[in-house]
Amino acid sequence: MKNLSACLRSRIRERSFADAQDDTVLRNSCRNNIGLFDFYYHIEIKLKNMRLIITIILWLISFLLINSQVEAAKKFVAKGSASTRTARSGGGSIPVSVRYRPDKRAIHFSFTNFTNINSASYVFSYQTNGMTQGAAGSITAANSPGEVRELLFGTCSTSVCTYHNGLKGAKLTITAVMKNGNKIGKNFRIKTYF
Repeated sequence: MKNLSACLRSRIRERSFADAQDDTVLRNSCRNNIGLFDFYYHIEIKLKNMRLIITIILWLISFLLINSQVEAAKKFVAKGSASTRTARSGGGSIPVSVRYRPDKRAIHFSFTNFTNINSASYVFSYQTNGMTQGAAGSITAANSPGEVRELLFGTCSTSVCTYHNGLKGAKLTITAVMKNGNKIGKNFRIKTYF
């Protein structure tokens, strides 16, 4: 109301006394000008608020990126050769080859000789974000023991894989039941890179 009074006073000064007699035209003219002023004022306030919000968001993102924790993993060095490891036990051996996939997001294993083994089972496990993840299975002569099996540090669903980060305590346990009845087991500690 205060702005309307000031507008009316300035309009009266600008016009002659005769023109000021048409009060409704004068009031509508002032209201329209004040409406435009209020409209532009509110847009300016909103733009300032948007700039402030965007600045805060950019600062938060920068802070999170700078302070994100980076963990270095120890490199996996197998005994014997750099890519293949054969497990041995006192009463015999498990002829198995274990190696990383080239991108280090999975491990591959296969049996190099299954002739003295009736069956074998494996348990692959690791910790990620406080939860245990992994896979398990069994292998017999009937289901291609020489085939390379892939154990992923993550999950896959219809060709889309999600990899886990923050991996700890990864291990692969292979247990073989030999044809002579002996049971042989071998644990592989796996160094993680992610």
